[in-house]
Amino acid sequence: LTIICADGGGVRGLAALVILEQVMEVANEERRKVGLPRQEPWQMFDIIGGTSTGGLIAIMLGRLRMPLDKCKEAYMKLSQRAFTPKNMFSKAVGGPFVGPNFKVEPLEQAIREILEAAGSTLGVGPDEALLYEESGPCKVFVVSHLQNILGHTTIFRSYRNFERPNEKLETLKIWQACRGTSAATTFFEPLTIGEDIYSDGGLLCNNPVQLVHIEGADMFPGRETLLLSLGTGLLSGNLFNPNFANVGKQLADLATETEKEADSFFRRDGAQAARSQRYFRFNVPNIGNIALDEAKELNAIKDAAEKFLNIGEVNLKIRICSEQLAEGEPQLPEFPGSGLNRVTDVSPLDDSGLQERFHSLRP
Repeated sequence: LTIICADGGGVRGLAALVILEQVMEVANEERRKVGLPRQEPWQMFDIIGGTSTGGLIAIMLGRLRMPLDKCKEAYMKLSQRAFTPKNMFSKAVGGPFVGPNFKVEPLEQAIREILEAAGSTLGVGPDEALLYEESGPCKVFVVSHLQNILGHTTIFRSYRNFERPNEKLETLKIWQACRGTSAATTFFEPLTIGEDIYSDGGLLCNNPVQLVHIEGADMFPGRETLLLSLGTGLLSGNLFNPNFANVGKQLADLATETEKEADSFFRRDGAQAARSQRYFRFNVPNIGNIALDEAKELNAIKDAAEKFLNIGEVNLKIRICSEQLAEGEPQLPEFPGSGLNRVTDVSPLDDSGLQERFHSLRP
């Protein structure tokens, strides 16, 4: 069982893609040596899950099955276009006092263009394509926050989780899943579907490693797991500043809490997996202070990620991870009469079992 877990982090998600690019390059070189064809992430991984911009990456790679280089290119364009201030006052003072800082239309248009480019994969128009996929080769989930219920994490899935079957959200569109996971608090208006209001999952679960671990166990019980966790940057200094002009961005920047979640998972579930070389966490240092909307820093993020990959220990971990990926083939679960791979986006009200398991794991 092979899994990608992608953190949220706004424009810093580019760092996760740079790391994944190197992992895939080494894995495909190993495959070439033994006469096997190159693979894209949707072919090499069984599950790809993410929060916020990590959720967008999960959908692009897993549900749209975009080649990694095209995904990286599209991600950079989206980052540059999505953050259009509503007005100069909003940009100047920002934060929760004036509502969302950015127009949602440029973000939605950028998402629509990505879906249009993947039209042959979807088979329908960008506004109609469902996250649901009857027999997709790669399972995808993204994390959102249901505002109707305080502190409630919601998962949108491209498949049916047999532990929590529910058809309430099987009509969820891909663009809605993209909006629902990426509507960062104070940045964009939330997504409304009927009576439910969804916003960026990063506020509650910016690093969904616990959720993806549970999801893998649900869908592939008893399988040995290789989990690749992709961070979006460690901090180089203090996150919070009493300057009100920066409150919105700093509250949205969850780099510190994200790494705490990674540490917590490692202590509880990941240490043995890491010793067995089955859990790999990569997080680029000194870019965590870059705000979620600072698209002008994309080149700096890319440079920092590439320098990180040149560190000897990191390079060795990449090679160990990649060699294992090159050896394995994704395995689909076998449940007789279950409607294999049928997709469901579980209603948060019926996901209480997951919520209980998730919170019981927290320290």
